[in-house]
Amino acid sequence: MNYKNLIGQKIISIYDGKIDSYVIDAVFKDNRKLSKFIIADIENETQKILEIKNIFHLGLDGILISNVNKLIIAEYDYSKNLYMNKEIFDVNGNNLGKVVDIQLSQKLEIEKFITTKGFFEPHQIINVNYIIIINNSQTKYKKWRFAPKKSVITQATATQPVTINATQIPLRVISSHNSLIGKKLFKDLINSKKIILAKKNTVVSASILNLAKQHNLLNELVHSVH
Repeated sequence: MNYKNLIGQKIISIYDGKIDSYVIDAVFKDNRKLSKFIIADIENETQKILEIKNIFHLGLDGILISNVNKLIIAEYDYSKNLYMNKEIFDVNGNNLGKVVDIQLSQKLEIEKFITTKGFFEPHQIINVNYIIIINNSQTKYKKWRFAPKKSVITQATATQPVTINATQIPLRVISSHNSLIGKKLFKDLINSKKIILAKKNTVVSASILNLAKQHNLLNELVHSVH
């Protein structure tokens, strides 16, 4: 079972006899095990949480739950998968591509991360943030080994003023799509599985922006707002 196969899965309520929502993302605990699904309500796109313990059966074409009371409204925006589409570097500075999928066991534990250049395993991860850093060497490394040392800050005296030469500070241009937030969609935002991620006339939020990033639809989003 793979992460990509779970995205878009329908949530089927046995008691209510209806398809209530669909999976838009998954949350993993300690780089090891799937702990909950992030789902979107079909009627109003409200984000909800489905914990693994509340699943009646996880099938190939749908996820069955007893009733809709098993779903919890998300208290904050979960729409940011820790791993998907992130670049991976090893401790030797080699670029190992990007994460394109996650292979799961029958117990929903992460077996390996599939990348554009191969794969790596959960125990190799040193840090996950803007990128993923792994250790594929024989030497054991822990994240805390690389923590900055405490520095002593001395106060400048009046007779020795501190001056900063502006030419010594490199300017950095940061590109961002945050300017899309607040704009309105003039057409539906649809992923490769033909699932509507955001409907026409919806105002773009941080949640929708993150969804577009996860589904590689940022360019589509840029050309869908006015």
